[in-house]
Amino acid sequence: MNAGEEFQRAPTEWLVARRGRDCNHARPGQVLHIALPDGWENVWNLPSEDEQHAIEVLFKLLDGFIADREAAQGARVSD
Repeated sequence: MNAGEEFQRAPTEWLVARRGRDCNHARPGQVLHIALPDGWENVWNLPSEDEQHAIEVLFKLLDGFIADREAAQGARVSD
């Protein structure tokens, strides 16, 4: 699937595509699945290193989403 097709999908679907599978979690859970693939005990009581890593991953994912969105917009302009 190219960037233009991915951008047409909702951000949750974009996250699912990054992870490679779906689950019953909303976007925060999807980000945690990507950041902490071995799972977590209690989302409300993450160890500080896991929380910091999840935040870093969140911002990397946001950068990736924005890059895909810009690429999709560029592809539409050049068509």
